[in-house]
Amino acid sequence: MAIRCRSRIKNSFTLKSTPLYDAEQSCVKKDIRNIMFTIRPLCSDDLPRILAIERQCHAYPWSEEIFRDEMTTAHSRLWVAVEENEIAGFLCWWTINGEIEIQNVATALRYRRKGVGRCLLAAVLAAARAEAINRALLEVRVSNLGAIKLYREFGFIDCCTRRCYYPDGEDALLMELPLSQDEITSL
Repeated sequence: MAIRCRSRIKNSFTLKSTPLYDAEQSCVKKDIRNIMFTIRPLCSDDLPRILAIERQCHAYPWSEEIFRDEMTTAHSRLWVAVEENEIAGFLCWWTINGEIEIQNVATALRYRRKGVGRCLLAAVLAAARAEAINRALLEVRVSNLGAIKLYREFGFIDCCTRRCYYPDGEDALLMELPLSQDEITSL
């Protein structure tokens, strides 16, 4: 399974309403520069690059063991965004009891602000809707204003604050998105 996600820097995306596992499903962003990402499941060969991205992005990065566990856990999925054979970012999510929980998202530094996170999130939410998932949940650092803005653009709403959630004592904002199978995300 691979999903194509077209990103053009600046302006908005539209997730095309094609079948979920269609290789031509895309996230289109209108502007001058065009970047095409392929969204696909992570494979073992991707781990060195994923670990490098994880260390770039997180003060308390997941270990290789955690990623390997996620790759073998039935309710867990790890997807990567690839541009011309280079991994631009990844997203880990769980499907549990009719809900998805977004566990980890990271974008390589050189791909920041180029739509990688948006394409990954759009693909995951399309997959969730296709599987009749009821809602999506995630926690995000209260200081991560860029991510919070992105999630709100997708329709996520603030649920509550989890005090001292992260190892360094920072709070997390719990966000929720009710999902409808009839809905098409257009941003």
